[in-house]
This record gives sequence, C-alpha cells and structure tokens, in this order.
Amino acid sequence: FPILTPTPDGRRAIIPISTPPPPARSAPATPMAMRPPAPVDDAMRAVFMRLPADDPRSLVFAAAVCRSWRAILSDPGFAHGYRALHGGPPMLGFLHNEYRAGNRFVPTSTFRRRASQDRPDCQVLDSRHGLVLLYAPAYDPPLEARDLVTGDWWDIDDDPKCRDIMHWPGDGPDDFFSGTGVRCNATVLCAKDRCDHLDCHGGPFLVALVGSVEEGGIALATVYSSEARQWSHMISVQSPGLLTDDGGHTAVVGDKVYVPSYECDSVVEFNIREQQLSVINVPENLGQGFLYLIGVEDGMLLFASVLKPRLYLLSMEAGPRGAAAWARRRVVELEPLLPPRALLDMSESNIWAVGFAEGVSVIFLRTPAGCYAIDLNSGRANKVGEFSIEKVMPYARFCTGGTYRLANKVHDEQGIEKVITPMAMPLSPPALVDDAMRAVFMRLPADDPRSLIRAAAVCRGWRAILSDPGFARGYRALHGAPPMLGFLHNEYRRGNRFVSTSTFRRPASHDHRDCHVLDSRHGLALLYAPGYHAPFDVCDLVTDNWREIDDDPKCHDIMHWPGDDPDDYYNGSIHCNATVFCAIDRCDHLDCHGGPFLVALVGSADEGSITLATVYSSETHQWSDMISVQTPGLQIDTGGRTAVVGNNKVYVPNYEGDSVVEYNIREQQLSVIKAPEILDQGYLDLLGVEDGMLLFASVRKPRLYLWSMEAGPGGAAAWARRRVVELEPLLPPHALLDMSSSDVWTVGFAEGVRVIFLRTPAGLYAVELNSGRANKMGEFSIEKVMPYTRFCIGGTYRLSRLFFQTRAPRYEC
Repeated sequence: FPILTPTPDGRRAIIPISTPPPPARSAPATPMAMRPPAPVDDAMRAVFMRLPADDPRSLVFAAAVCRSWRAILSDPGFAHGYRALHGGPPMLGFLHNEYRAGNRFVPTSTFRRRASQDRPDCQVLDSRHGLVLLYAPAYDPPLEARDLVTGDWWDIDDDPKCRDIMHWPGDGPDDFFSGTGVRCNATVLCAKDRCDHLDCHGGPFLVALVGSVEEGGIALATVYSSEARQWSHMISVQSPGLLTDDGGHTAVVGDKVYVPSYECDSVVEFNIREQQLSVINVPENLGQGFLYLIGVEDGMLLFASVLKPRLYLLSMEAGPRGAAAWARRRVVELEPLLPPRALLDMSESNIWAVGFAEGVSVIFLRTPAGCYAIDLNSGRANKVGEFSIEKVMPYARFCTGGTYRLANKVHDEQGIEKVITPMAMPLSPPALVDDAMRAVFMRLPADDPRSLIRAAAVCRGWRAILSDPGFARGYRALHGAPPMLGFLHNEYRRGNRFVSTSTFRRPASHDHRDCHVLDSRHGLALLYAPGYHAPFDVCDLVTDNWREIDDDPKCHDIMHWPGDDPDDYYNGSIHCNATVFCAIDRCDHLDCHGGPFLVALVGSADEGSITLATVYSSETHQWSDMISVQTPGLQIDTGGRTAVVGNNKVYVPNYEGDSVVEYNIREQQLSVIKAPEILDQGYLDLLGVEDGMLLFASVRKPRLYLWSMEAGPGGAAAWARRRVVELEPLLPPHALLDMSSSDVWTVGFAEGVRVIFLRTPAGLYAVELNSGRANKMGEFSIEKVMPYTRFCIGGTYRLSRLFFQTRAPRYEC
C-alpha cells in the first residue's frame, strides 16, 4: 500500500512502496527426497502377505503403526488373499482339561487367550473350525460355543429330550463311570456347505451329540443348529456291545461325524444330512492293536497305534453301509524322537495318541515322560505337558480379517489385556518405523528372495535395514537352515541346467552349456569343463562370483570325469568323484559365502584295487599330496552323491552301494565302511547328512526306507532305521509299476529342508519329508540332482540392481 509522507515545503506526497520481490523458489525436490506414496501400499501388501500365519502378534502390531497399514490389514480382500496363500489355518495352541481345575489353553504361537476367558468351572468337549465347545454343569444353559480370538460366544441349551440321561466328563469326577444313562461325545463344526474353513468364523455352526446306552446296546444321536436354535429329533440304531468313548477324539468329513468306541474296535458314523447312524468295524487282520481315531487327513479318517517303538498311522475311507477301505499311511520311528525313559516297558501300552492337529500334521503322544508333540512334517518332537494330559484339542484359526479390532487390545504372556493406541500419523509414516519394519522383514519366507529384493528397491530406509549385517545375521538365525533355491542337473551332451524351486532365478548369462555340474553344497556349485585350461570352476549362483581351479598336476592325465568322453565313459584310468564344501572350522554354513572352501577328489583305479584322494584349498591355491589305500574290489561311483560331516570328513559311495569310503582330510587318511548284511535292504544310496549322521535310502516294494549311520574309528559304524515312507499315497500308480525291477531310486537329497528326489518311470518327483507331499519336477532322464541351498540376504543392495533392469524410484523414508 502507498503511504503519505511530508515534503520540505510542507506538502504531503504519496510515495509508492514497491512490492517486495517474491522469495526465491527453492529447487524442486529431487527423487531422493520424495515421500513414498501411501507408503507404497502394493509393496506393503506383498510384505504383510508373507508374514507367518502362526505369528498373529506381528499383524496386530503392524496394524497399530499407522492408518495406512491398518487399512491394508483390515481390508477383506487382504484377509481373503492371506488365507488362500497360507492354506490351512495355523495351530495357535491347544486346550485340555485338568482334574478339578477346569480347562487350560497352552499356546504354540504368539497368540494368547484372554485371562477373562479362563473359566475353571468349564470342561472342553471339542475344538474345531475356530470354535471351542465348553460344558459347565453348574450353569443354565450348560453348553457354550466360543471363538477364542474375537471373544464371541453362543449359549446352547442341552437337548430337552435327553438332558436327564446324558453323561458328560465333569459331571461326577469322583465317580466317572457310575452313570446309568447315555454316555455322550460332542462335536462342534461349521454348518456351511462345502466350506474350506478358512473364513467361516462367526458363521452358522452345528453341535452333534453321539452316545450309547450302557444297557441295551443302542447308539443315539442328535444335532443342534445355530440357525434354527434347536435340536433335531433323536435317532438310534442297534449296536450290541458297543460303548461310545465319551473322552475320545471325533472326526468330521463333510456332513458326517465319526465317534470311536471305547474298545477302539469300531467307529460310529452319524450322517447329519440323511439323519442315519451306522457302525464301522475295524478288521481284525490289521494286527495293529488299539487303533485311536485322531482326525482327518486328505479327506480320510486317520487312526494311530503304537506297537514296539513305532507309531503306525492308518487311513480309512468310509463307504456305504459300514464298508471301509483301510491302508497303512505312515510308520514313524519313535526312538530318535522321544527320550529313552518315554519308551520304557512298551508291552504295557503306556504310550498312546491323545490329539492331532489337522492341517499342520502334529500328533500328540502321552508317554511316561510327559506329553510330546510330534511334528510329522519336520520329524521333530517337543515336550508340551505332563503325563496327566488325557486329551488334547488343538485350536486352529486365522487371526486376519479382524485386525483393526484386535489392534486395540493385545494380550501379554499372562493373557492380560493391554490397550494400544494407534499412532496419529499421516498416511506416510516418518522413518516407516524402522523397528516395526525390521520385525516384518524378519518374517518373510527365506525361499522367497524376490520379496526382499523388491522391498530393498522401494526406498533408502528399507534398503538400509535389509543391507544391515546385523539384520542378515538375525534373519539367518531365525530361519535356521538355508532354503533350497533350486537344483542343478546335467543333460546328455547339453551341459547343466538349473531348475528353480523358489522365486530365485539364475540369470541366463550363467548357463554354461559346456560345463558339467559335479557337486553343490554350502552355497557353492562345482563345475567341470574339459575344454578349458582350468577345467574346474567354483561358482556362487547368487552373487555370480567365479573361481577357477586347475586340476591336480599329479594326476590330471589319468583322472576320468563325467563328460570327458560320453561315448566311452568307462575308459579312464581313475574314476573320480568330487566334493566342494566350506573350509571354515565349526561353521554353521549360514553365512560362509565368499569364504575359503575345499574341493576333495576321491577316485579308484580300474586295475590294482586302489583308492586315491587329494584336496584343494582356496587359501593356499594348491592341491595336497595324493594318498591311497588298498581296497580290493572297490570302485568309486563317479555319479553318486557325496556327504560331508564337519569340515574334515568326506564320504563317497562305491558303485555297488554296499560300502562308503571315508576321507579324513585333517588326518589325511582313507578308510572303508561296509554296510552290515543284516540290514537286508538291497542297494543303499548315500543321500547326505542329517543330525550329524550319514543318511542312506533304499526302495523296496512300495516303501522308501531311510537309515542313519554314525561312523566310528577304524571303519566301525552304528546303523539304525530312521524312517519308513509309504510311497503309494505320494506317487501316481504308474510310477510304482514293476517294483521288482528296481526302477525307482533316489537321485538327490536337500539337507536342512529334508526333500528327497526320486527317479520313477513317471518322471522325477520331489518328496517333502516334512509335509508328506510329492511334486513332479522333471523327466525320467535326470540321473543326479544337486540341490542348491543358500540365503539371499546380506547382499540385498547389490542384488536389487541385478533383479531390476530399470532403476526404481528411490524414495526417502
């Protein structure tokens, strides 16, 4: 605005005031200073999708970080995709009843039941499809269905037509078997037709009661519907001598409920839709003793029995009018899993199955040493309780879908509620809460390196977290054994090929068609190219680091390798097998990439029955002196798999499969260990190492036998049968034809992840010992599989440049 100012002659003049110049514009923000939009919701959705299903606390904490994250986790579409990606619901814990102390929840995940839900006056009758059925005789109504995650419950009146004669656990704990009415077993189940039980929480449910009259040989049944809020008419069937087990486990297949008898010699089938009862007897020729109904697997009833130190699992598929087809599904050796005191006095049948978690394949055994949970997928056992536990009811449920509601209340180790106030942040949280993101990234699957690479390309803050050596160490320690990224194999006259089993892909520039793969171990692959001056190459497939190795000058003219002359394979003087492995002493092989390594050669001469060995060190860049031992009649298997125990003993099989050669690198000694004839398992294939012992396999009839061998001094060894795997449920029928011709054999084993590769007439199959599943991986022509296992963490900054040809926006976090 202008102002008036006096002049020298007394007049007032208008002096305009010029508008001040506008402030200089700052330079436009560079891409380095941009905020991540919203904050890269698609990337965060992909990250959250891969959080473990049995770690719901991570989802809850992430939902409490900011509004945008809460919006992602509360989206019904995210919950639907999360459940579809992870498959079966995780086991959050299990419930069991305590004498005169009500029920107890034992967590097996980060989920904790609220302390307000602990009702010592209630007994647990069943748990299934995310619901728990409770019984409190002192209340009216006495039955209650409850969702432990949301805290919702539904009261259920007992059946007025039989409430005076029904007998339940807890009615008279001091005189449990003195009732004269009907002894019942109850089952709670989802009422939705053809439901996959991934997202049926809060929907309609059914409660089925099946019991038997102690006198008269009659079985009765009725069902309660939460939609109709009433019980169906009571139905019955004549069943002479049958007494239902009111403390046994029930099973549900579709709309059919199965209840075991007290003598374990039959099961009662209750067809809810057709309102029919029938009794299925167990055939006497099974010879498995007491068969305990434990649940359902692959749509078939699963039974368990313990005979000697073995656990037998049998499947039963029910047919019309009481008919059934039985098959042995699996045999589990208990001696390697349970402590010795748990297997004492097996003749008195003091070990039996008390629970089974469907979907996750965990069976609970009651032993004199306590209650043990055996993970059939991983082959490990953990003590979860004392001997007094008589029935375990696992609780399986997803915790997604209600994350917004759950984020407001989190429970500590004692189940006490703690209110979490979500941060009042804008849509772009500053610094993206590094601690929360670190915890999220820690739980990304190790066999999905692409998720880590994409996260590192989002912004500098995330890349700094993923490139931190401390994060890499914690990530590897959390996930344990390195994941299998894929496997290598040789093709006739076409070099080597990499088959991916994860999101990792070997660049096409790494395919060297003139090279053969000799071995793969500890994140390294040993290649052989006879046409080059330095015929050996040791390669890291992830970082693309190559190291050339000259062959041993003392024997390079007489060594014979696969690929030297494929038309005249056995004309070499010495047939060799090679092994590459880490040279670091007492290494756990989680972070030894780029470190020193050894290459051991063990071979046998065609004439003279002599076995020779030498070793190359990457630190000294030279081969050791050649050593030898007299081995009459022994010929090294050049195409066989080798094994390494520690970093100083290499084991190489012979061609006949009846012995292995031990090469002690530290002491520079060779010895031969023979398989005892009493094993009577035919051809034994050396697979690798498990729990510090050599693992062997043989295929006889439609079964795969696994043996462990612990080597001692002077060629001594201790052998033990480790496991028996039934192949009929895993492989297609045409893969098991003509088993007498031995046309099924093992061609590879991935240590740590426990995957066995079988060559069959139907092709190459990968059998996962942890999950009990088999997948076809290739054709019949594959003769040797060399799995490639390695973590892809630690060099994420460099790897992100390799995975993405175009540079992603580098946002500032």
